[in-house]
Amino acid sequence: MVPAISWLVRFGAEQSLFTLDQTKSVHAALGEDTDLLSFAQQLIDDGHVDDSSLGDLEKIAREAMAKAREGAPEGDPFTPAPA
Repeated sequence: MVPAISWLVRFGAEQSLFTLDQTKSVHAALGEDTDLLSFAQQLIDDGHVDDSSLGDLEKIAREAMAKAREGAPEGDPFTPAPA
């Protein structure tokens, strides 16, 4: 999986922008080799992110791209992060 998507999933779920189940659905539809933009757009197209939250999605996408330069987060991004 693309590290930026892993970070997007982690950040978005932590901020309750979307659920892990919703991201699993998008991941299943798009597959392992999708890019960040396509993944984010699918979240919108599937109705998981509404118009009022687009700015938040853009913000976490930028953060995800920045963090991805260091690599992917530890663990599976589609499971809850340890508290």
